[in-house]
Amino acid sequence: MDALQLLEQKINQLIRAYASVQEENKKLQVEVAALRNEHQSLLRKNQTLEEAQATQLLGVNALSEAEKQNLRRYIDGVVDEIDKILTSLHE
Repeated sequence: MDALQLLEQKINQLIRAYASVQEENKKLQVEVAALRNEHQSLLRKNQTLEEAQATQLLGVNALSEAEKQNLRRYIDGVVDEIDKILTSLHE
């Protein structure tokens, strides 16, 4: 084989390899785009879940006026009992 034929074979190999790499690159770009979309979707879902959790925590921590009054009465009763015990200890 002469040098010209050898050069032509190597060029053809490089062209085939380049075409193969281009095809793989296109597939990878599609995969990256899909992963980016999935990532954005998961970020939105995470944000929604965090908001729902915060809302739920606020709902649990927010007591109605009746519940607050009942809790105050209970605490007052406990404090009164403690005062009685302390008074009896000092006698």
